[in-house]
Amino acid sequence: MKQQQKNFSTQVINVAYIYDLYQRKKIIFTDKINRKEWHKWNKKQRNSFIEYLKKDYPVKPLICYRKIVNDSLSYYICDGYNRIRAIMKYLKKRGTSEVELVMKLIVLEIIPEELPEKELNYIYEKLNG
Repeated sequence: MKQQQKNFSTQVINVAYIYDLYQRKKIIFTDKINRKEWHKWNKKQRNSFIEYLKKDYPVKPLICYRKIVNDSLSYYICDGYNRIRAIMKYLKKRGTSEVELVMKLIVLEIIPEELPEKELNYIYEKLNG
């Protein structure tokens, strides 16, 4: 039996690129991680995250895998829904001319698509302390 190759990598992208991917529907949210508790952030939590990001405070990486579909690269987000949603809602109201935010860097932890759920949950737990 051939062992599956695990290709993990890290990619650093700016908020503008995330916004572009989202606008082109190249960000797909998955529910591969079993969280003990999950909820959507409210407006106060989203605004707090944006202010935190603007101050260059460290932000948890997004966990995702990439997949080429119809000759186009898409990002499947396993962890980071609320952070991306906060960015999208903020930029939808203010536009991408807000350089203070769109040039901020976000780290993506790229995982293999076939990663077993148990291993993905382990990675999630370790990144979330």
